[in-house]
Amino acid sequence: MHLSTLEGKMLNNIREKFIGFVRKASTADEGELKSLRRMVIAVVETIGAKNFVTLTADILKKDFCIEGCNDMRQPLKRIFTISLEELRQDLSKDIYVKLGEHPIHLLSVDHRDNIERLMALNSSLDNTDSISYEELRNKFDQFDTYRNELELHIKKEEEVLFPLLEERGMAEHPNSLKAEHKEFKEILVEASDEFKDAIAKKRTLKDERFTKFRKELVPAISNHIFRETHIFYPAALEFVTDKGQWDDVRKKFGLIRI
Repeated sequence: MHLSTLEGKMLNNIREKFIGFVRKASTADEGELKSLRRMVIAVVETIGAKNFVTLTADILKKDFCIEGCNDMRQPLKRIFTISLEELRQDLSKDIYVKLGEHPIHLLSVDHRDNIERLMALNSSLDNTDSISYEELRNKFDQFDTYRNELELHIKKEEEVLFPLLEERGMAEHPNSLKAEHKEFKEILVEASDEFKDAIAKKRTLKDERFTKFRKELVPAISNHIFRETHIFYPAALEFVTDKGQWDDVRKKFGLIRI
């Protein structure tokens, strides 16, 4: 995919600016990351999401490296580190509402619901000592509902949306998102197994079994959803412009089951 719509000089300036953002992100604190996040989104709005994802994919293919970092994706992802509360506020703006029943708006609604459930679930795990068997079952039901809804959302993307985007020339980003989905599901399986074991043995939950869920999955999901909302979904709208194809995506979404 060539970025022929951008003038050469502008492209080089954007490329250097973006690489500068990534270098800063490797050591940035929370406040600096928030500032970098705003600047990256400004770049996306300036050159268009499609050009942005193509540009970042091109940089990744050229094995761009930062001293002390073997994977440029890590500091890049750090830029989008965002708290659950900040993300909830961001999603409440519903930037895709004007699209109506368009698949991208439906996916964004999934995101908003997902974060609401995740916040409630994460809060419910603050104190699991000496809870009753009934409370334990309720927490598992809450967890299982969250997990099922997340997996349904993932299936919509991986079985319907991603193949279409790959057909249209976007490959790097769907592959990266699929790798993250795989990690999410693995952590959820571990947490589910802990719930089931605790219920079977009528014991309390072991906090250490939820370390990955609370310290890894929660921030990773927030990061993932923010990037999809502000970069991946806008790019998808540019890669696929045919209304008929989007109508087909929506119909296929309705057939997805877990």
